[in-house]
Amino acid sequence: MIFQTRMIRNFVFLAFTSISVSTHSQAQGFYDTAPRFGQNSIFGSTKSMGMGGVQMGVGGEGSAQAVNPAAPGLMRKSEIQFSLMPYLNTTSNTFRNGTVSADKSGMPVGNFSLSLTTLKTEDEENPIRAGVFTVSYNRVSVFHRKTVWEGETPLYQNNSSQPSNNSIIDLYLAGANKPGSYPSQTILSDAGGNPIVFNDNFKNDLVMAYSAYLLDTSGGSFVSAFPRSDLLKTGYYDQTLNHGMWNFGYSVNIKEKTYLGVSVGYVRGNYTSEVQYGETIQNVYVDPSNPNFSYLQGFKGVNFQLYKNLDQKQVGVNANVGVVYKFSDEFRVSGAIQLPSLTWISEKYSPSITYDFNGLRDWNDPTKTIEPDKVTWFENSFAYKLRMPAKFRGGFNWIAGKTGMLGVDVEYTDLSTTKLTEGDGGYNFVSENKIIQNTYKPTLNVKAGGELRSGDYRFRLGFAYYPTALKSGATYSNNVLKDTFYYTGGIGARFESWYWDIALVLGYSGTDYNYLPATIDQGISTKISNSQLRFGIGFIL
Repeated sequence: MIFQTRMIRNFVFLAFTSISVSTHSQAQGFYDTAPRFGQNSIFGSTKSMGMGGVQMGVGGEGSAQAVNPAAPGLMRKSEIQFSLMPYLNTTSNTFRNGTVSADKSGMPVGNFSLSLTTLKTEDEENPIRAGVFTVSYNRVSVFHRKTVWEGETPLYQNNSSQPSNNSIIDLYLAGANKPGSYPSQTILSDAGGNPIVFNDNFKNDLVMAYSAYLLDTSGGSFVSAFPRSDLLKTGYYDQTLNHGMWNFGYSVNIKEKTYLGVSVGYVRGNYTSEVQYGETIQNVYVDPSNPNFSYLQGFKGVNFQLYKNLDQKQVGVNANVGVVYKFSDEFRVSGAIQLPSLTWISEKYSPSITYDFNGLRDWNDPTKTIEPDKVTWFENSFAYKLRMPAKFRGGFNWIAGKTGMLGVDVEYTDLSTTKLTEGDGGYNFVSENKIIQNTYKPTLNVKAGGELRSGDYRFRLGFAYYPTALKSGATYSNNVLKDTFYYTGGIGARFESWYWDIALVLGYSGTDYNYLPATIDQGISTKISNSQLRFGIGFIL
């Protein structure tokens, strides 16, 4: 190892703080914004949740207008309802044959609806028998989950006699040492003064790595300040999403046969994440003849952690049209379209590095030690638009008089047609939209459930299947949900002027994640289970 003076350190860091940096290549990449805000879990009232989310043509459901604005037209009385949805999100995370679990919980509002019904009298000849104005709110997607990893990454892997690139430092060196460039110019320009194109995320990391003593300089190039070694890698990916939608709509009852509805939706979402990636040096591989052998052995236990924080806020609008048609008192079919929606997203991104050299002497001044410290990069802000594709929905219901009902809902959408547009500074997302197109595929979500009635009481069961939107073999697969299964059940009671409902929703899915896919490493495989208990109450007005 070459120990150099670090006067360049301040020059590089100060030079960069004067540069305007956007987040075109922030930690996650933009491709995962499409499923994050475009693919919801099952949602609705407590009643519908007990039946697997079926609500296209169930009736008596103000919150159902979010999927089919014609459904409230089946109501004959005005009512108000709401529910709470306490949940527990559990992940089981496997990295290099080691498994770590993490639990997260919360209790947001699940849904709210107010439906005001105007019903014609029997002697009125108007073909429009009723009109229903509805205001509703649905928590269309909510989670707080944590992907955790811990495992050893040896320098020599798979019985090879050659050392591997097992550290993030190897990626920094490969990206920074461009032909014809020098450390003082690498980040800013090449030897001829031409700008070197690095994505902004890499620029941030490179400056922080140098400031945190992870990188040094020698012979006109960046070098690692660490000796080659086996590494213990630890980290986590902590994510929280609250995604809710208000709908305002009107539905009509035509001759007790056909029900039509329209609604407009106002969407708000907030996503936050913190990614922590850390390395701790274990066995150090140094030639015993190296004059610095004893000093380099002191690197055992030296560690650093890289943190990346992202905060996204979403505001969007959409519109829905729908229909319910009664073939008879027993059979109903329904259809609806959620038109392509437009979403405005603003985000803030900030990285930092903490490091601890375990009291190791400063190689520039042996009388001093390198104290634990933190390097923080300034917060970057970026804004852009997201155009989400249309959703096509259909439903079939069988009503067995006062005995109960059965229903099946389907929903089709194609996330590969999601478009990112109008980023700050005129950024047009050509490469990101191509990634989205090549990463995702159309999906057909299926929900099925039923209700059995006994006097005032209702007993419900349901199932839902949401297949993954990820294409087989897609390169960009981080954190995209695999096939998701929901098993639901519920109970409720309906009286003359009010009702209550309870539902239990068990969801199972998984993700794959790799912080450093370019190194010789393994990804983290995560199994996800979400337990949700819904409590709902409603009043007939």
